[in-house]
Amino acid sequence: MTTPVAGSGLAQWQFDEYVSADVDRHATPEQLAVLEANPMEWRAALLHLLHSTEEHLQHARRITGEERAQVLADLEHEYRQLRAAWLRLNPSEQRPDDDTDTDDLEPGRTQLQASWEPGRVVAWAAGPGAPVADRNEVLAMLAATGAPDSGWTSHPAVPLPGGGTADAVSIPVGDVLGWLVAAGADQLDDTVGPSLRWLGQVAVWAVELTMHGAMVPQLRRRTRRHGGANNSSGSFSVRWTPALVDTARLARSAESMPGAVLALDRKVDRRALTRSALTGMIDAICRKAASSVTVPAPPPHVRTATDVAEAFLGRLDGTAFDGPLGMTDKIVTRVERWARAVTGQHPRLIVQLAAPDSGGAWELGIFAPAEHGGVMPVSQAIVTPGPDREHFEDELTRVMHLIPALHRSAANRVGQVVVSTDEAWELMAETGPRLQAAGFDVRIPAMSRKRATPGLRLHTESTDTTVGAQQLANVRWSAVFDDVELSAADIRNLAKEARPLIRSGGQWVAIDRADLQAVAAALDERSETKQLTGAEMLRLALGLDGSSLSGGVSLAGTGWAAELLNAAHRIKGAPAGTPKGFAGELRSYQAEALTWLGFLDEAGLGGCLALDMGLGKTPTMIAHLLAGHGDGPAVAWTVRQFEG
Repeated sequence: MTTPVAGSGLAQWQFDEYVSADVDRHATPEQLAVLEANPMEWRAALLHLLHSTEEHLQHARRITGEERAQVLADLEHEYRQLRAAWLRLNPSEQRPDDDTDTDDLEPGRTQLQASWEPGRVVAWAAGPGAPVADRNEVLAMLAATGAPDSGWTSHPAVPLPGGGTADAVSIPVGDVLGWLVAAGADQLDDTVGPSLRWLGQVAVWAVELTMHGAMVPQLRRRTRRHGGANNSSGSFSVRWTPALVDTARLARSAESMPGAVLALDRKVDRRALTRSALTGMIDAICRKAASSVTVPAPPPHVRTATDVAEAFLGRLDGTAFDGPLGMTDKIVTRVERWARAVTGQHPRLIVQLAAPDSGGAWELGIFAPAEHGGVMPVSQAIVTPGPDREHFEDELTRVMHLIPALHRSAANRVGQVVVSTDEAWELMAETGPRLQAAGFDVRIPAMSRKRATPGLRLHTESTDTTVGAQQLANVRWSAVFDDVELSAADIRNLAKEARPLIRSGGQWVAIDRADLQAVAAALDERSETKQLTGAEMLRLALGLDGSSLSGGVSLAGTGWAAELLNAAHRIKGAPAGTPKGFAGELRSYQAEALTWLGFLDEAGLGGCLALDMGLGKTPTMIAHLLAGHGDGPAVAWTVRQFEG
């Protein structure tokens, strides 16, 4: 059985036929749709065809005999078609056979460089106009940067763009991950070249993905054994693959790749090489971690489907096992289909929770991307013919496992359901982040984990002309949680909810039930209080009434107490500056006293400036009067008296 191409649902040979049809300009609209939905696989298949044709051309040029001219003509025609197809697919990218630039190499200096081949890091050292390091010099430079002393083996010389070669050594990537991370974090000296730093940045990315659990184990067939005519057995191993790869970051990494990374094959696609390096590093991390975990021993002989599953779980460290081809290939396909949602390039399902309507209902819906940036209900997407239909069916099954409430959906409205407040909060606080980590596009209202501060608000309306602390005012009470004001009826309604929620500062906040009860009790206690004096209101606002609510009491409305507190809020945080016309400079404590006098004057309060003798009460008062407080003639006369 042939393993399907990830993301397309097709066997590799079928996918290659679609690519060949496009090369010949005979692809049907359906075939093109499949290719366009799998751009990475499309590029990889096209590059494979290009490389194969190049190899055939090289062999054909060694042919002697009458057929040589015809064979060469056919192959050259095929190669030209492939190159034209590549440029149609990548009009702005470098041609596969163009030389890689060396702008990333520092002129006149030999620097340690690194190239990538699957599973291994190849190290060498060179620079434009600088001597090429030999093998011993490369090893010495590696040791000087903190690379492992052992594990390096000789590698075929690396061809340099300007001609010539550089001695090289290589090592499995798992043996140098720590060193690569140090290079990516700029912790190594400047003898390290850009190509090594770039591979280090990919290593940092691999560590980040692994820390977040963004990887999946896949089962891969390694070789086919030829024990008999039926070829019934094959060799398999687990390979760890990155999941939920940020395509924008992948593109940026590919674009920033230094040319030296491509030294082993200057025709390879940069995105494919970036993906290969990321996969190889994650595989190395996970294999090493899996080898440290004690698991049940895998079966010594794999004969049944259960044996295959146990071998898969018991060999997550990547060690190979033999298994029956047909049975094991079926499990390979099932594992790939299971992982495809997070490893492929399929569009993501959208989990959308709408804020409650006037009736307080929260509506949860699952949608699929549609043309021109729109969306369609998933119930429509799973019956609409197209390359992603099967994918959406699989994703719907997966999201329903994560959100049990979706099982209440009506048969004709699959993926659409009304949820309770408690379910909405669980989705915002707990399930939402898990859905996002699982590869879904989550669009839910913002929530805050900060505890809402409970308090009371006293609304005042002055009823007499008395000025000062004895002024009477009509009052009414309400509850306040942060910036949200609630009536007694609102409090009673919230108390009925399994999870009381309010919208504060553009976010949904859960109200603690103990705070809700405390606010309800405080409102009930004050429900009969209809009038208060200014002094009583001021005591309440200043927290002198012994209220247990952490938010205290705030005043709103008119009257002496409200105006006094408003004036206090307008006091500048910084001390007042020296007023115009004042000959001299105020000391810091005099400037603070000037600010205080201004507040008293604005609030209509009297005060006593009680600085020690000789510390400048007179200059402070002169500055206060010059700052514009009081009427003009009195100020002028007083200033003259002080100055006299």
